[in-house]
Amino acid sequence: TGVILLAGLFIYDIFWVFCTPVMVSVARSFEAPIKLLFLRAGDDGPSPFSMLGLGDIVIPGIFVALLLRYDYHNEYRTNYFASAFGGYFAGLTATIVVMNVFHAAQPALLYIVPAVLLAVALHAWTRGEFYQVLHYSEAVEEADSPEGADKRVDGTDSVVAAAETTAAAAKRAGSHGVSEPKRRSARLSAAHE
Repeated sequence: TGVILLAGLFIYDIFWVFCTPVMVSVARSFEAPIKLLFLRAGDDGPSPFSMLGLGDIVIPGIFVALLLRYDYHNEYRTNYFASAFGGYFAGLTATIVVMNVFHAAQPALLYIVPAVLLAVALHAWTRGEFYQVLHYSEAVEEADSPEGADKRVDGTDSVVAAAETTAAAAKRAGSHGVSEPKRRSARLSAAHE
């Protein structure tokens, strides 16, 4: 899903920046905290700044965060986050360099999306995990039988996981699973008698 989202926004960004004047005119005239401005080296013209939209940061950032979740799911043995972040940094650097060299509007996702996807794809390919990364999902699997109804994606039993969470909360609350407010209330009741 993350790859599909990035691919769609890649095409969207290219179309609206290169094929129409809409994106550039809105970005220049809209005064809100939705863009970053970078000073162009040696440009003393009326607009000495290059702009980077907030969407060019947030949308690839969501994909990078998804890969951090993938790493967490695999107990940080895979390190796809570092590959995605490195690709993002390379794509962002390329965007800023091209904007400064050509002094023209550039769709940032034109550089960021291929850099991020290529970095992750190469990492997955070299580890032999391309299929697993491409099909990663945090969704709960649908069960076909009553035995599998309580299984989560990571293979643990959701009932057992809930019981462990409840037991851990009870242990933090104090002895015998009685919360501190209930103990305090019992002490006050005993004191008033």
